[in-house]
Amino acid sequence: MNTLKSIKVPLLLLVLALCIYVSSSAFKWGVAPQAEATTLEQGTFEGGDFYYAPTGNYYEVTYTKDTITNAANDTLYLPSTLRNSSLDYQASLSIIRTSISGTANIAVKVEETNYKYSGSTAPTAGWVTALNSANTSAATAATTATTEMLLIPNQYGCNYRFVVDGTGTQSTSYVLRLVMKKKT
Repeated sequence: MNTLKSIKVPLLLLVLALCIYVSSSAFKWGVAPQAEATTLEQGTFEGGDFYYAPTGNYYEVTYTKDTITNAANDTLYLPSTLRNSSLDYQASLSIIRTSISGTANIAVKVEETNYKYSGSTAPTAGWVTALNSANTSAATAATTATTEMLLIPNQYGCNYRFVVDGTGTQSTSYVLRLVMKKKT
């Protein structure tokens, strides 16, 4: 019986020491736990490239560089994989303008609709300007070659598009980049 007690105590102390060692190596005191790195996957669509987290909580969409001349305009739509799935996200849209000739003068606005696509055809009804973080129109205008960002804290519509409008005598290239993060 004494032999069993003499083995039991050191064995318990050894198990306790091992538990303390394992837990201290897995948990660092005073250091916040780090989120596991998310690997982004790449896709392409009719207007550019996009990256996304397989979990569906993060998207980056970069539209192909294009040019507006004088009073022309372009309308860019979300990639088909993101249509009807943008609820419960916050977004930011950056606009990079580069003057080619004349005075750069293009405006960008974000529009949303509660109407869905019919196949690959965009809805024609219900487009209204989305709201930004100040609860005003998510739109920007610049008469210089600048970089700007629109912040959209709440996405309420089923579909989104970006309207790029030129004014005056000019030729300006632009790139739009959208980042959508799922709210937590």
